[in-house]
Order: sequence, then structure tokens, then C-alpha cells
Amino acid sequence: MESRTLMAVSLDSAGWTKITPSSDTRTIHVSSSEGSDQNNGLSADAPVKSIAKGVSLLRNGSPDWLVLKRGDTFNDAFPTWVRSGRNAQEPIVITSYGSDTERPLIRTGAKGGFFSNQAVRDVAMVGLEFTASSRDPDSPSFSGTAGNYGFQLVGPSQNVLVEDCSFDHYVYNVSIQGFNGDAKNIKVRRSQITDSYDVGIKSSGLYASQVDGLLLEGNLFDHNGWEEKVTGSVPNVFSHNIYLWASTKNAVIRDNIISNASSHGIQARGGGTIENNLFVGNPVAALIGNGSTVTPGGVSGKISGNVFLEARDINGGARGWAIEAGNLKNGGNSVISDNIIAHDTQNRNAAIKLETAGGAINASQGVGINDLTIERNIIYKWYQGLSIASAYDFGGSGSAGINDLVVRDNEFQRTSSQKIVNQPQAFDASEETFNDNLYYNTSASSGWFSVGQKVTSFDTWKNTIEPTAQNQQAQYPDPDRTMATYNASLGGANSRAAFNAAVRLQHKADWDGRFTARSVIAYVRAGFTGATPGEKPTPAPAPAPAPTTPPSPTTPTVPTTPTTPANNAAPTATLVSAADRTSAGTSQHTIKVTYLDDKAVQTNSIGNADITVTGPNSYKAAATLVSTDATTNGTPRTATYVVAAPGGAWDASDNGTYTISLNVNGVRDTDGVYAAARTLGTFKASVGDAASSIAVASVAAADAPAPAAAVAPEPAPDRSSGYDEAPPVVLWSNFDPTTQALTMKFSKDVSAGLNASDLRLKNEQTMQLVTNDQLKLSYDKATNTATWTFASPIEAADYKVMLSGPVVYDAEGQKLDGNADGDAGDDYVVRITAAEMTAAATLVTMDAVA
Repeated sequence: MESRTLMAVSLDSAGWTKITPSSDTRTIHVSSSEGSDQNNGLSADAPVKSIAKGVSLLRNGSPDWLVLKRGDTFNDAFPTWVRSGRNAQEPIVITSYGSDTERPLIRTGAKGGFFSNQAVRDVAMVGLEFTASSRDPDSPSFSGTAGNYGFQLVGPSQNVLVEDCSFDHYVYNVSIQGFNGDAKNIKVRRSQITDSYDVGIKSSGLYASQVDGLLLEGNLFDHNGWEEKVTGSVPNVFSHNIYLWASTKNAVIRDNIISNASSHGIQARGGGTIENNLFVGNPVAALIGNGSTVTPGGVSGKISGNVFLEARDINGGARGWAIEAGNLKNGGNSVISDNIIAHDTQNRNAAIKLETAGGAINASQGVGINDLTIERNIIYKWYQGLSIASAYDFGGSGSAGINDLVVRDNEFQRTSSQKIVNQPQAFDASEETFNDNLYYNTSASSGWFSVGQKVTSFDTWKNTIEPTAQNQQAQYPDPDRTMATYNASLGGANSRAAFNAAVRLQHKADWDGRFTARSVIAYVRAGFTGATPGEKPTPAPAPAPAPTTPPSPTTPTVPTTPTTPANNAAPTATLVSAADRTSAGTSQHTIKVTYLDDKAVQTNSIGNADITVTGPNSYKAAATLVSTDATTNGTPRTATYVVAAPGGAWDASDNGTYTISLNVNGVRDTDGVYAAARTLGTFKASVGDAASSIAVASVAAADAPAPAAAVAPEPAPDRSSGYDEAPPVVLWSNFDPTTQALTMKFSKDVSAGLNASDLRLKNEQTMQLVTNDQLKLSYDKATNTATWTFASPIEAADYKVMLSGPVVYDAEGQKLDGNADGDAGDDYVVRITAAEMTAAATLVTMDAVA
């Protein structure tokens, strides 16, 4: 019974929540077209007619299901909800039944859709469509602006899931408020939340306060807070797509499309993780920490892997910044990383703004900005790159203090303002660090910076502030990609609205992976670097424009048939073997690469255009495909390639290091998402050198098919300057089956660059990921040991464990060397078997490395 319970609520291989009825579940059927409230509702042949009658037949504290007939329209709302499920694994479920593919439509007019003011728990609402029909100006039922909430919880509710639902035209489409205690573990997934509005008052797509543990994943938040077709409902500064009050803690916002807000795409006043979202056409895209009320003592946050495109004014008032940060606490290790911010349409504000919360009603309880790292972002064709509010005081305390700011490895390109960085304060080397940033715009470099309210040239900046700064124009394959051009690449209109119209039609029975944030992000990112977050290319001559991504559907802008669901990530490539070359001759050199995907690699996409090898004497050659280990789609798939010898034959003049690279838009998965272009590894030619021996090439360990082997220690680096040049490595890792704790010991302190979400665990039978909100991290600086534990037990199975190399780093900024080959930035990958999870054994996966 216990093992069944642990699997009762889980994610299936397509990313949908799978809930298994219990043996005593009572299922109540409701049909507006076929039902009668005189029926018992216990079968599809005897449904009740009204939602209220169906709810009355549910048992509180039970795993009962209320199912509404798909394709039916209901003109009544839910009565005040007071019922809970049995536990988190046996929730009470509200969902649908029947052969129709359309979700049940609940037309509530001016009434609210679903309301509870009780401490309900263990409730799942899946696959329903709610509309405030009388408030929709495009509906024949439109009768005025009187309205209510679409989905509203008030109270310390727990374990509530909303998935595959839609809410439109309510005053607040979704509202979650703890009261007399926090609401906890609330999830809104793969739903459409659109067109909320009110007249002259606040309105938002989703509002949350006093919530501890909020997941917003895979949703569309579009055009919330205003309605241009209704007089008086203009965009205002109080209305947003997502509005998380300062009392909302431990929020995770990922994989969402967030567009066309009245004001902010998201206000995350209480901090949290904002990752892999697509922001388009918002006056202000993302705020973290600040607000009219701030969290006393500050918050921590991570804004990573997002794409921010275009901007908008607020009813004629200029806006146009992508990220605003403030009130970040000391020791919070907040990060703004790996984002693309492009195509400003306002030309008035910086892409990233560090702002004080001086206007907050409790500003005296704020802490300014502390321990913030801004790294590996690409800012392209925005007004400015970075600005710092003049009220900030470097080395200060309180709400105006700013301390421990690091800005590194960013690309500030083609800003429309001559000033790329605007810092009103004098530079303070004790509290801020700039390293390895790439700067360029078309104006004279004599005016690129403002420091201490003085115009500062690039040369002065480089000589006095950032010796590693580069004055160079980055060459991107196709940087002008947008949501509109992505839709055109699918065969649809070159229109942002057309793409969002298709996204609004997404639901489980008709889900198309091309109409998701992940797919658009992959397309836009490939236009800049072809790289996944964490990979920063060296500026180089521009390659030929990348081919357009997935093939056109028959109907351009609206998915008409179900397709393979979107993967959690693009496919990855790992170099399996490429032996060093030690013998002369004309033979071709063999390279083997394994491609891995969360679902399936499209095997016929593997071909002669996948791999490029470069080396000494300007050698550059495409590798030729010899074979794949299977002809059908699947994962993993291993391909064997050969590359011709330089000049037709290997000899001593060819000696040196050869680099093996995966090309952009080469291998893709069955959703049409391409593997990111990247360096896979190297091999060496040492023809005629008797001391040489054949060895395995350097292999990037991301998604490696086997744990990395122990390697011989490198010679000790010169530490006479106090700087340890060796990147951190994992000395060993251990899984304790009794406590289900995963421990890793590092060669150096990586606490500054390590977060719980940097670890990924995937069940290799179900291909499901353990979600970030399940992972808890503790770190012992005395021993450089990290321990991950799980919020609830995970089932015994074979798991792949990956720690992301590009985002884990030591105090000196050195990225993790996951496979201990001496090159930083590789992922660390091991596996845990089902037997190891149940046996009293210790898994040691790597020997100690000096």
C-alpha cells in the first residue's frame, strides 16, 4: 500500500500530473447536456446536471473525484468550496470525463468561478475552462464590467494543484491568499491566465500573498490588468500579469510565457526563482525584492535562463526595462544570469536596473542590495545595459546600502544610448567587481560609461576598473529573432498576437510542444549563440544564418492535431570517444557522440552537418556520419563519424590539439528542439612522438552515459599569488539509502555558486525529473560538502544525477570541472540504481582528485 501511495501523484513522461484513484474513490459525474439532479451521478450513464449537486455528493476527507463532461457548457459556478482530500497522495480531484477533446466550459458571468475561505488541503483541479462571459467585450454575452475572481483561495490551504485550466476576463483570474497562516505548496501548471481587467482599479492575472511554496510552471500569462475595448480600463502601474506580495516565499516561476501585462510581467517582492521564462511586450518584465512593501531583512532570488523581448509603455508613460532588483539580503547569493534581453522598443531605460525600495511604506526594514552576481547575460539593442540608482551607497547599510556586487562575463551589445553602464557613484573596488564583460555600440567609446556622474571612456574604464573588459562587437548568427519571427518559421503569420492565439488554445488533449516557452527560447537563443544557459562563446566571425526551426504545420497558427509533448530540455550531446592520434598515415579519424533527450532523439536528423573539427594550421573539416546505433527515434542514440586527415595524411606537421564542436541546428528531438551548439571535447595529434600514447579525449560530461572515471591529478597550480587557478571538482559523491540524502564533497568551497536547483535527478524508467521544489540543500564550508535531501520520499528506481557545471563556481569564479579533465564548465554526472536505493550500501563515484 505504501509503494502505491508514493506513486499515486506523479508526473508522466509528457510532463502532466498523473493522479491514480484510490480503491475507495467515489466518482461523481456531471453533465449539463445529459444529466439530471435526480440521478446519483455514480456513472457516466447517470450523471447529475448541476455542479452544485455534484459537489454536494463528495465526501470531505476522501479521495473522491468530481468529473464534468468534456464538451459541455455550464452556466453556473462552484459553490463555496469546503472539502479536502485524504492526503497529498490521495487528493480530492475536480476534472473531466468523456470522449470529447474540448475541456468543460464554465461560464460564470459576473460571478466568481471557484472560491474557498476554508483551510482546505489536498485538492486538484485539472482540465477545466472558466470564463467571466458577461465581462468579455468580444462575447455576445457581454453586459458590463461587474465581476469577481476566477479562482480564489483565502486561508491556510495546502497542497492545491491547478493544471490544464484556463481563466479569462475576471477581475483577478487567480488569487491565493493565506489568512491565519500561510497557504503552502500551491501549484499552477500548464494553464492559460488571460485578459483580467477592471475599470480604474487594480487587476492582475495571478495574485499571491502569505504563500509559502508557490510553483507557476508552463503557463501562459497574457494581457492581464487592462482591456482596451472597455472604456476606463487602461493600463496602470498597479495591475500585473503576476503579482507576488512580499509575504510570498519560496516561489518558483519557470517555463511560462509572460506577455503584454498592464505593468509588470511579474512582481516577485518576496524573492524566488524565475527561470526559463519567455517575457514579451511587458512595460516592466521582472521585479525581484522591491515594491511598495518589502520583506523585512531582504530576500534572495535567481533570475536565470529567461528571454526578454521588446517592451511597452503604460498608457503613454515610458517604461521599458527587463529586470529590476532590490532588497536583496546579505548571504542570499542572488543571481541574474544567462538571460537574453533584446529589442527594446522604448529606448528610455536600462535592461537591468538596481533600484532602491525608498518608496516602500516599510522602507526602513529593507536592506538594499547585497551578494548579487550578474553574469553571462546577453543584452542586445536595449537602451542601456546596467544602471544603478543614485540613492545607493556602496559599502552602506540599510535600504540604500549596496555591497558585494559582481558583474562578469556579460555581453553588452548595440545599446541605443551611448552610455552602456550608468553608475552615479564613484567606483568602489571593495564592494563591486567587473570582469570579462564584452562592450560595444556604434557610438564613440569615449562615452560608454558614466561613473561618479562623470563620462568615462572605455580605455579609462579598462585601465582603472575592469582590466579584462573587451571592446568588441559580438558576431551572432541571427540575433533579430522574436516571437513573431518564430511563428513565421512555423508557417504562421509574422505576428506576436498570432503566436499567443495558438498558445491560448493549448490543452492536454491538443498540446503542441512548438507553442511553449521552451521552444521559443531555444529558437531565440540559437540566434545569438546556439548555446544553452551557462555557455558563453568567444567572439568570432559571424557564421551563415541558421536555418529556420521546425517545419510548418498545415494550419499555421493554431495546432490542429496533438503532437509529441514538449521535452523538459533540448537534447544534449556527449563525446564518447576520439582517441589521440599518434600514427602517421591517410586513415580517417573516428569520433563517437551520444545524443540524449528527455523523450526521443529524431534519429534521421543525425547527419553530415552535425560535427565540425578545427585544429592547427587553420584546419577545419566537417565530420562524415558513418552509422548510428539505431534507425528509429529514441534515446540515447550514439553516432559514429569520421573526419579526414589534414592534407590527406597525418604527419608531424599536423601535431597539436583538435577541437570537436557540435553545430547549431543539427541534431534535434522529436519536438523539433535542436541540441545546443557547443564544444564537445578535444583530441591531440602527436605523430612521431614516442612518448605519446593513445588516450581517451577530453569529454564534456553533460549527460554522459556513465560516471566519469577517476583521473590522475594535474600538477599543482602556482598559488604564490594567493589565487588557486584549478577549477573545483567533485572528489566523491555518496547516496545514503536510509536517509535518502545525496552528498558531494568538493575540492574547493563552492557555496557562493551552488543552489539546490543546480542539481537534476531524472528517473530513467519514467524519464520524469524530481522537481526543484522537492530538493533541499545544506552546505558545510568546513569540509566543502553539500547535502541534498528530499521534501518527501522518492520511489526506488534508476536515477541519473547531474550537477550543472556552468552555474556552480568557487569564490574566485572558477566553474565546476565536472569530469575532472582540467577544463572548467563541465557537468558532473553519476547514476544511482534502484538496488543502491534499497540496499545498505554506499555509492562512491569518483576518487579523490588533488
